[in-house]
Amino acid sequence: MSYQIATLKHALDSGSTRAAFSKKISKGSFVKVGHGQYFNLNSNIPAEQVEFFVACRKFGENSVVAGLSALFYHGLIDQPPQQIWLIVPHEKRTNEKKYRLIRARKTYEYGIETNQYFRICDINRAIVESFRYSAKTGLRIAFTAVVRAVKEKKTTMPEILKMAKTLECENMVKKHIETILGMLEA
Repeated sequence: MSYQIATLKHALDSGSTRAAFSKKISKGSFVKVGHGQYFNLNSNIPAEQVEFFVACRKFGENSVVAGLSALFYHGLIDQPPQQIWLIVPHEKRTNEKKYRLIRARKTYEYGIETNQYFRICDINRAIVESFRYSAKTGLRIAFTAVVRAVKEKKTTMPEILKMAKTLECENMVKKHIETILGMLEA
């Protein structure tokens, strides 16, 4: 069985028995990652990407790692978030405290990096989204992220503004442009 995430149904469909699958779980070959879902520890997914992979599998192919998780992934904030932040279609919901869902009515396919195992906002979109959802993340984090990204030459202000225009939230970023430029000059 070469599944990265397995369920009992996958195990039975691949010719395994309930007992054999339970034995693999008890031996530690598989670790429970959600209701009825088990992660194969023998898969080749890097350890730091496992939670993103599991989250995107759980919430479907339209889900995207975003928010504080994307900012941390791109090295724009120092503290890893306590939850995995995802942009998901509006109808997706969860009660699990492990995930922070940004339920979007209108989903944009711009500024998304497709990793081998999951989808994540690119650096420009992560910054723009931090301003868009500043009520959830805080303006201080948005300012920190944009200043760090530009100073470390990971991106430029014109690229960020272009992404803001593409995501139809240019005014949200522009109203803070003087503050950002002031912080960049300091």
